[in-house]
Amino acid sequence: MVFTPPIPALTAMAPGAGFGLGSYPSLGMNMRFSVSIDGLDLGHWSACKGLNVKLGFKRIEQGGDYTHRPAVPERIEYQPVTLERAVNRRDSFVLQVWLQAYISQWNSIYRPPLTSVVIRLLDYQLKDVMQWRLNEAFPSAWNGPTLSATDSKVAIESLVLEHDGFFRS
Repeated sequence: MVFTPPIPALTAMAPGAGFGLGSYPSLGMNMRFSVSIDGLDLGHWSACKGLNVKLGFKRIEQGGDYTHRPAVPERIEYQPVTLERAVNRRDSFVLQVWLQAYISQWNSIYRPPLTSVVIRLLDYQLKDVMQWRLNEAFPSAWNGPTLSATDSKVAIESLVLEHDGFFRS
């Protein structure tokens, strides 16, 4: 069986979509991306780790076939996504307010409220290149900066998000 990409992916690569000769591709800059949760802009971040998927499979043995062991799909696993950035007045405040509201909801129901998280990769002109939407996401940890009078480092905060998968949007 041959994998065929969905139709929107094929039309995005059409000659009029900026992939022809003489056009300059819009490249995603790994240091330029923003995050929004439930439509709330959480600003720009400096690191995003764990945006990957592991396709698990199980090899099976068939009687009489000693040269080939077919792979059968078993489990798809998504790693938690960790976002990091320097603490700043506007974006860190917005994140704290959102977290406080989320925690108050967490305490009032029996399961974590699920959110819609969108990670937007940007080009050098801050235009969207790609987006990933984390399905049924929720925060599992927030880590504040390590403060020390003996260091002269930038204060870093991080947010860890659990999710049930992502797709290009």
